[in-house]
This record gives sequence, C-alpha cells and structure tokens, in this order.
Amino acid sequence: MKRSQNTIEITSISISIAAVIGGGLALYLTSSMIPIPGFKYIMLSPLLSLTIYILQRRITKKSTILKFGLTFSFLMSVINLYMGLAIFITTVLTYLTQLIIRWQPPIISGIFFSFYTGFVSLLISKYLIGGIFQEITLIAMGVVGLFCSLFGWIGVVLGHKVYEHIILNKRF
Repeated sequence: MKRSQNTIEITSISISIAAVIGGGLALYLTSSMIPIPGFKYIMLSPLLSLTIYILQRRITKKSTILKFGLTFSFLMSVINLYMGLAIFITTVLTYLTQLIIRWQPPIISGIFFSFYTGFVSLLISKYLIGGIFQEITLIAMGVVGLFCSLFGWIGVVLGHKVYEHIILNKRF
C-alpha cells in the first residue's frame, strides 16, 4: 500500500512538472512579445496555481509543495541558474506560508506560489542579473506580485472546477 502511494505521488508530481514546463513554455514565449517587466509571470500564474491546486488536492501531504518545487527548481536550474534559484526561493516561501496559514493548503499554496513567483523573479532579476532590471522598483514588484496573486486565484478557481469534474467522472 505504501509503495503504491509513493508511486502515485511521484507520478503526480512528475506530470505536474511536465504540465508546468510544457504549458509554461508556450505561455512564456507568447507573453515575451509584450515588453512589460513581470508580464510573463502574470500570464504564468493561472497555470502554476491550477497545477499546484490539483496536485495538492490529489496528494494531501504537507511536503508535496516542497517535493514539487525542489524538483522543478533543479530541472529549471539546468536551463537557467537564476530561474532555478527563483523557483527554489518561491517554493520555500510558499511552504512557510502554508505552514503559517493553515486554512485550505491547496488554495494558499496556489495563490502564494504565483505571488512569490512574480515578486521573487523580479527581485532576483534586479539584484543578481542587473542591467535594465535595476530600473524596476519595489513598488512595481509588489504590483506584479498582486496581479500574479489575482491571476493565481483565477487558476485556483479553475483548478477546483477541473478537479471536481475529474472526481465526479471518476477519471483520476
């Protein structure tokens, strides 16, 4: 029984990461045509939140977000070290937020993962990458984070509808 649960957990996390990478690449390429700092992260927020919400509804362990995020950050570090660092920090902050705010972990994780993605990515871009990113203010980072939260909430609502549809039709 334990082995079966571990297999389900590993498979669910792997599929979630693949969905975020595949869908994220398409959204990233599409949104990169608009040269507004943080716009890419705002557009990625619904996908991230939807995926995390469904994953955490499926696997209810507290460590699910850590396993997802750490694996995702490792994989993305191969592509870009700064991206991997941003995902790692986002994951840790989301996990800590989930521990502090114990109300509905799938909802909290989905929304806050989106918020931290936008905020932390811009923060790393400003202070580690530099260049044109140094022009980004903390207020702009906060605004991007708030928009990411709003779009993340939309992703959570959609994730709930998708999850309920799957459960009602017993296809999960």
